[in-house]
Amino acid sequence: MSKEVLVLGGTGFVGRNLVVHLLERHGERILIRVADKCPPAMAFLSQEYKRAFDDDRVEFVQCDLTRKSGINKGWTRDGGRWDIVVNLAAETGDGRDEALYEKRCAGLSAMNAERAGEEGPDLYIEMSTAFVYASSFRAPNDEQARTNPITLQGKWKLKGEEVVREVKGLNWCVFRPAIIYGKGDRNSIMPRAVCAATYVGTGERMDFLWDGGIKMSTVWVGDVCRAVSFAVESPETFGGKIYNLADSGDSTQGSINGLLGETFGIDVGFVGRIISNVARIHMDGVVEVANEKHMRPWSELCAKHDISTVLSPYISRELLQAKNVNVDGGKIVEEAGFQYSRERIRREDIVECLEEACEARLFMRIWEGAGGTNEMGGEEEEEEEEKG
Repeated sequence: MSKEVLVLGGTGFVGRNLVVHLLERHGERILIRVADKCPPAMAFLSQEYKRAFDDDRVEFVQCDLTRKSGINKGWTRDGGRWDIVVNLAAETGDGRDEALYEKRCAGLSAMNAERAGEEGPDLYIEMSTAFVYASSFRAPNDEQARTNPITLQGKWKLKGEEVVREVKGLNWCVFRPAIIYGKGDRNSIMPRAVCAATYVGTGERMDFLWDGGIKMSTVWVGDVCRAVSFAVESPETFGGKIYNLADSGDSTQGSINGLLGETFGIDVGFVGRIISNVARIHMDGVVEVANEKHMRPWSELCAKHDISTVLSPYISRELLQAKNVNVDGGKIVEEAGFQYSRERIRREDIVECLEEACEARLFMRIWEGAGGTNEMGGEEEEEEEEKG
């Protein structure tokens, strides 16, 4: 029997990968509608994603899912209700105004969950984020851990989750992924890669605030899509459940920056906690100076290689604070029999992201043949647990 799946926010990072995965996984037994404000033609898709969206099994509807008129346009179909609805729509950019997160995270989730309650799909999947948890260095956060969001996006995704879980009669499932990496990434690991690109050939060391010990749990986008596919195939198993999605690699700021240093052939390090604590007093100014340092050389690189890109080296104040994303993704393995296919982020995964971005004309091949040594500078102190 075929599955008819509605993917909200399907032209984004996870959505484009999910469309590819569902087509490959389910063959002729799937019909997919993607509802998104951004049409495929404006989504900077590489050829793999363009082929998927051109497939006869995929239908695209352009609509604003924060408006009732848009929701009605995206959801309504002649054949009745959707079997599965996957909500990937949200504001995922960093450093946005809080009102925008409220509207495009909590508000959007609430309105679409209400529609799901009326339609009654077999399963409504809400893609949230592990940023809903409190910063924790020592113990990874499992699904029972204390929630105390470390970003504004996390705050409003959590509020959206809460509304979804309260919709009467709705068979829901919530996923809380750690930092997602993989092809199609624009706002996750890629801003750090863009920063690294500006150091190629300069001889300067790329330094970040704090030290290498800050936790940055990761999960491959392919494994996020596989988890969604598991739920699509077994709505009765996943209904009413919250699952973290995180690999076992115990990634840190040091390990990820080290991979970037190895990839681009640059030295990487950290200014340490003493200097970082001084910078904390004037964090807005420090962040502005740091981002300005990278913006000019990045613009010059883009001009040199004749590239017009949405990629940016900008990293928000929220993500430069000493906050740990430390997530235990084992529950879905123990309860649902899911297995992660990538246990940790590797240099090959960074290169895969860069290759896809080059194909989409968003990046340049300046890492190939890059040489140099990498030093991990900075103190390796344990992050204090967040209070409150």
